[in-house]
Amino acid sequence: MRALDLVFPAVLAVVVLAGSLLLYPWDSDASIIAHDPVYYAESGQSDPWGSVPAQHLLYHVLVNIVTGAGEVMGVEHPGHAAVRLVSGMGALALLLLICTIAGPGRRSLGALLCLPLLLTRTFVFEAAVGESVIPGAAAGLWMLRVSCQLRATTRLTVFAVVLACLMRQDNVLLVPVAMVCFALRASPGQGARRTFRVFGVAGAITAALYLIAWMVTEPQAELLEYVIHVASEPWSADLPEPAQRILDHLAICGVAVVGQQWEWSTSYHLTVGLAFTVALLLAGALLRGEAGGRSLAMAIAAALIVRVFFFAWFEYANHEWWLLPLSLVTALTAALIRGRPRTSIPARRWGAALLLGLSAAVAVAHGRDTLALSQRTVCESRELATALALERPNARFVAYGQRVHTALHIARQPHVTLDGQPSQVMERLRAMLNGSSAPLILVVDRFAWNGMPWQRRQASDPLSTYLDAWQPERGERLLRRQGRVVVVAWNLD
Repeated sequence: MRALDLVFPAVLAVVVLAGSLLLYPWDSDASIIAHDPVYYAESGQSDPWGSVPAQHLLYHVLVNIVTGAGEVMGVEHPGHAAVRLVSGMGALALLLLICTIAGPGRRSLGALLCLPLLLTRTFVFEAAVGESVIPGAAAGLWMLRVSCQLRATTRLTVFAVVLACLMRQDNVLLVPVAMVCFALRASPGQGARRTFRVFGVAGAITAALYLIAWMVTEPQAELLEYVIHVASEPWSADLPEPAQRILDHLAICGVAVVGQQWEWSTSYHLTVGLAFTVALLLAGALLRGEAGGRSLAMAIAAALIVRVFFFAWFEYANHEWWLLPLSLVTALTAALIRGRPRTSIPARRWGAALLLGLSAAVAVAHGRDTLALSQRTVCESRELATALALERPNARFVAYGQRVHTALHIARQPHVTLDGQPSQVMERLRAMLNGSSAPLILVVDRFAWNGMPWQRRQASDPLSTYLDAWQPERGERLLRRQGRVVVVAWNLD
């Protein structure tokens, strides 16, 4: 029976790791949309220790080490393989940790609890492009669990805190919760003193490692700027009113689950996120056990509150920030089912059916659009453009927007990047044409956009009016994909 309890978690673990490594090619639309992992990978290949961002310090160290190993073994695009492997190992660790929380005899149920989480749009996307969010979530959850465990040693607690804070900087938000949990498990009269000693040591080690990273990789920067770069003004400017911001951030939970399914609607996406959470907790109630981990459940609930309020201020519209909360809710449910079953067999069957139905609903809602991001529409448009310039070494390339910029960057193609309204971009292009007779090639993204289901379902986009009805004049050339103009070239003749 014990072996059978491990079969489903093992199968799911293999699928998770394989999906992380194989779902999206390194230059797919998903990679271009995600943006950051592409540059992490490129940095790991070209200048691995030239800059190690403090936001996810340990993630970059691991990526650089794996990249180096991949280069020695002759792996193609080793940096891009490395970010996916590190992210996939984080996903694997998160899955196995939640199964462990569910406890002996209920690990298969723990894996079933994970299934809706693993199928959410944000989990699939982030794992398969190689982002740092999933390894950070696994480290943060492990820190909370170790802090709640009576049998955890002082050294293990220190290690868990240091690991979490180095893997992702925002895990520091969980440290106060971990401190309270650690203090409550201590002997009477020793809680506060022992807690401050243990977490003080962890804090000192963490600070020392940040200092070393700064001295090695970015000594030219101010130490404080290096450590808290993401809290600088550009990251948190132009915020709406606090109440609306909190509502919008809660609604982004629905985007994390199934992607943006409608033109922005706070109420619709809030309903999706709430329904997903309630269904998961209801399944946990139907499957609950006698040894429910109350202390871990309370720690997770407190951590959720802290994170929601912080991220309602910082990048409140970023669906990535909901991956850890959704993982925490799943872990909370796993804690509730621990031990011998307390519910009847029919109730447990309903709980399992609810989890399977929830998983299917989530997968159907976004699966087709999320899988379609394995296409290479942006890079294929770039290839059409570069083919035009094969015999024109003086050709100038212009990328419209950051996605095309990324596609040209990874091809080492010099270019200028223009952003803004189409009318403003056209004015800039006219000025460039008037200033030189050299060929000018504009590349645009007409299919990937932000990768969300609602955007992908649109029959037109903001560039349709400017490009698709264009009648080329002498010296102009238009290249199309599926009826949409993706390349405009001037002065080729």
